[in-house]
Amino acid sequence: MLDSEHASSISKGKEIFERPNIKSALSYIVSNFSFLGGSISKLENTKIPLSESIQIIDLSISKINESEGPTAELLKNKMNVVLNKNLGLKTIKCIRNILCGIADEDTMELNLHLVK
Repeated sequence: MLDSEHASSISKGKEIFERPNIKSALSYIVSNFSFLGGSISKLENTKIPLSESIQIIDLSISKINESEGPTAELLKNKMNVVLNKNLGLKTIKCIRNILCGIADEDTMELNLHLVK
């Protein structure tokens, strides 16, 4: 058994796990967001194609958008702020679309910009 006398972190950990809502909070996190670790690990692989990387990102965004509750709403809002500021991701998605032969408004805009 872990002895609280040997480390303050053990004592603090035991204190946290005794909180009444900690089990439900951890269950919520696991049931709604446990996929994120796997998604991040897949994205760290530099040998996967660009289209697969974008698919992993899009799937993660979709799963986050499907989650419910006040914590999920906070996460969705933060995610949207970050994604809206990330013009590089939008450009990479356009490049992926061009490479896959997919034409949409953003892809056409990027094509016109590159031709100039």
